[in-house]
Amino acid sequence: MRQYTSKSILFMTAIALSACSHLPQTTSQGATVVSAQTVTQALGVDLASLEQKATALKPFEYIHNQDHYIAYLSTQPELIKVQKNGQLAKFFYQAGKVSFVQDKTGVYQFNQSGDVIAAIDANGKKQHANPADSKALWHKASQLQKLFGYNKADASAGRVKTGSDAKVNYLCIAKIQQVAQTNRVFRSPENAVVTENQIKATVRLNGNQYYNMDCQLSGDKVSKLSLMKK
Repeated sequence: MRQYTSKSILFMTAIALSACSHLPQTTSQGATVVSAQTVTQALGVDLASLEQKATALKPFEYIHNQDHYIAYLSTQPELIKVQKNGQLAKFFYQAGKVSFVQDKTGVYQFNQSGDVIAAIDANGKKQHANPADSKALWHKASQLQKLFGYNKADASAGRVKTGSDAKVNYLCIAKIQQVAQTNRVFRSPENAVVTENQIKATVRLNGNQYYNMDCQLSGDKVSKLSLMKK
């Protein structure tokens, strides 16, 4: 295996992707508890309309083992859905700032400083949010925003002139580095296949974490990425 850092991404050999049509979808089992009507009545905000508007944007799906993330992006994330351990959480952003978080415990509204200014519990009743818990939730939302926003590779992909194989490789490896928060990405050249917008291969992260990787492009952006532990 060979190591690839962000400086040598363009020189990696091809890895290939299978279509990710098998990616799990959010289901009613993972639905958040508070209804949209209750949120509107309690907080005066139509989250359903915000969600509908966001989901019309370009999506990026990320699967890490059993965890499923979908980010909807304009120039940056507007909505990130996280399905983990059978629970669904939604993170809303406005003008690049965390605005609302909806999870199994309720709905939380944030100001631009990251403070909760209003909250309701799972029953739709107004509640006083614990400051420490609220700050932790804000930090989580901010971290997700960094993990699933566009990166430098997304911005520069159009300048890659060494062929379509190099571009798909460049974008997919850069996205792995972003979501896994590591430059230590290794891959085996064996059985790796590449097309113009798909790659699939075995990858090794951080020296000892082996995954089956699937990646798919839509235009000059990664639209789906799956890392399944071997």
